[in-house]
Amino acid sequence: VMTMPVKGKNGNTTVALRPESSSSRMPNVVNVGALFTIDSVIGRSVKPAVAAAIDDVNSSPTVLRGTNLNLILHDTNCSGFLGTIEALQLMEKDVVAAIGPQSSGIAHVISHVVNELHVPLLSFGATDPTLSSLQFPYFIRTTQNDLHQMSAITDLVLHFDWKEVIAIFVDDDYGRNGISALSDALSKKRARISYKASFTPGAPLANITEAFQRDSPLAVDLSTAILQLSENGELQRIHDKWLSAPSCSTQATDVEESSSLSLRNFWGLFLICGVACIISLGIFFGRMLFQYRRFTPDEEEPHDVMEPDPDTRSGRRPSRALSFKDLMDFYDKKEAEIKETNRRNKREASRESGEHSGSPF
Repeated sequence: VMTMPVKGKNGNTTVALRPESSSSRMPNVVNVGALFTIDSVIGRSVKPAVAAAIDDVNSSPTVLRGTNLNLILHDTNCSGFLGTIEALQLMEKDVVAAIGPQSSGIAHVISHVVNELHVPLLSFGATDPTLSSLQFPYFIRTTQNDLHQMSAITDLVLHFDWKEVIAIFVDDDYGRNGISALSDALSKKRARISYKASFTPGAPLANITEAFQRDSPLAVDLSTAILQLSENGELQRIHDKWLSAPSCSTQATDVEESSSLSLRNFWGLFLICGVACIISLGIFFGRMLFQYRRFTPDEEEPHDVMEPDPDTRSGRRPSRALSFKDLMDFYDKKEAEIKETNRRNKREASRESGEHSGSPF
């Protein structure tokens, strides 16, 4: 019960204010959503951390005082399309806020949804500098954006007095906008990006060599450097810390098995093609053998043999023995006939076209 003094004509009067109904009370359960890739390097660490934070809040009687948080977790699978579907399904569950996503590309898509539904989106991994609070007022970033990282890279380039650099980045919103910020930072320091090489997430390391021209001296220096790093085991460590996508990177074996193609993926296609080829070859040889039997005359029976052979006594007509040489001779003969027929048809067609062209009508 709250009291408020009201000044009237006859002096001050105290008015008691009571709650209208139980609707102003705190709810017993509040839904909080979470959007990130569970099966990833970051996701495997974030999931138990968020669950532990929810348990700490619910176990404390002084934080929410009788209200418990209910965590609703949805897996974005590191996909903008699936992330949008999961976000829409999450908003149907009356969440008051959402944690995530960890990818800048998914954050761009989901931010439009939360803006329309007026649900705060707290992202701990979307570092794209274009995700601003002016464009997305309900997007809250709990980490620094890529402008700070690109500024540090620019200082590193200036430290070694480099004027041109080659940028290798992931072909998504996170990589493209980050390289754009790096290009702006380098241009202010009289440096520039001479070449940009983009790669899809999960691309093999062998594709990095495409960033350099074949006859460029940088290619030789890079090959020597990669060889030295491979010999002392530093290449894998650099790949794990710098070249792997920080937003949606999974284990290397998982990425290779899910995104790479091998001969095992085409066994069904090989089987279908093989069966079709065998059937076609059998039909071809069957037709050729049928034509050979049909158009090849039987050998004449010898007249000087007095004693009939067993085939004659049994009532069967003697047949010509089939040999591979006879079959090939028949095939060559038919092929020559077909070629002669084609040449004859061409001569007749050219003669008719000449007659039509010479006619005044």
